[in-house]
Amino acid sequence: MNELARLVSLNDNLYRATQKMLSKTREGHHHRKVFEKEAKNPAQRILEDKTVPRKHRDHVKALLAENDPLDLSRRIDRAILEMWRIIRKAREDAAATAGGGGPEGAARSAKPPPAAVAAARTRGTECAKSKEVVR
Repeated sequence: MNELARLVSLNDNLYRATQKMLSKTREGHHHRKVFEKEAKNPAQRILEDKTVPRKHRDHVKALLAENDPLDLSRRIDRAILEMWRIIRKAREDAAATAGGGGPEGAARSAKPPPAAVAAARTRGTECAKSKEVVR
C-alpha cells in the first residue's frame, strides 16, 4: 500500500498537469474563478521558479530522468492488481477459517472492480481474470 501511494504521488507530481487558480471572486450566488492559461505539473512549476534552491531543482530533474510516465503507469497498475490479490487471499483465508461458504464465495466477492481490470487491459499489463498479458 505504501508503494502504491509513493507511485501515485510521483505520477501526480511529475506528470499530472493542472491549471493553477489565479483568483476567485464572488458575484452574487456564483463564484468566478480565473485560471492560468497553460496547465503545468508541479515539477514544471518548481523548475521554472528561480526562488527554489538549485539543489531541489536538480533533485526534480533527476526524478524526471529516472521515471518514464508509461512505465510509472504500468507499475501503478501492477501495484493495484497485487493489492487486489492480497485482499482476495485474505478473504479466502478468513472464509476458510470461519468455515462459512468456502473459498469460492470469498474469491468471487474479492474480484477487482471492472475499472481496474479495464485499466490493466488498456495498458498491456497482466489481467487479474485471465492471468495473461493483454495487449
